[in-house]
Amino acid sequence: MKIKTLIFLFCLPFISNSQLNCKNGKNAEGGKTNSCIHKNGKISTLETWDLENRSGDIYGYNNLGVEIFHYDLRKFAGHASVEINYYPNGQVNNLYYSSAPDGGIQFYRYRHEFDDQGKQTEYSNESQPDGFPSLITFIPDSLVKQKEIIIKKPETINYSIPFQTEFVIINETSKKVKIILKAQKNNLIQLNDIEVELLPKEQKIVDRRILSEKFLAQENAYILEFIKVKRLKFKSIIALPTHIDNKKTYTWHVIEK
Repeated sequence: MKIKTLIFLFCLPFISNSQLNCKNGKNAEGGKTNSCIHKNGKISTLETWDLENRSGDIYGYNNLGVEIFHYDLRKFAGHASVEINYYPNGQVNNLYYSSAPDGGIQFYRYRHEFDDQGKQTEYSNESQPDGFPSLITFIPDSLVKQKEIIIKKPETINYSIPFQTEFVIINETSKKVKIILKAQKNNLIQLNDIEVELLPKEQKIVDRRILSEKFLAQENAYILEFIKVKRLKFKSIIALPTHIDNKKTYTWHVIEK
């Protein structure tokens, strides 16, 4: 009896770190998804994979629906994976991200800790060689600019690098919504208005643009407007853009007023 009691007590810390309010599903492309929920019903983490289950993404949100992290995942050419523990209220407590190619000595490892409201309290980079700041979605702008000044491309490089800007809308409501992305005039690329319809809880990549060594800023690309529906009112919240390698993603979260 004492042995059983000791085993139970030993397991308690691991049980308390588990997020039990999770469910599996499929995304618009037919790939697998797994979403874990805050106590207030909002999404805490969303893991989504492609149809072949080879590459995916992991997103984290606070209990207000604001994105607090985003990492790429993969099961080929090495790996990219994440381990997550949660608070009892569903908020992410801490996460450990690891990525490494098949060959070579480099690897990327990041640790994050949050309080029970989703505010980051600790961060460490254990990568070898030193990790690239662009892999972290919420490093302060001042640090990013400092790194960009220090890390300069060799003068011998004379080719351009493609930079991809992605625009995503997530319908956080239980209603169908219709949206128009109003194209903005800019000096980089010509855009057209885009009309989008999203089912409840649906997420869509609405546009991707590739420029030479430049990202397309959201304010120079699209402004989101709702097509009015009787008795229904919506508003949008745009999260901080995620920035991974040469890819930047802008995400609008649609909620009810």
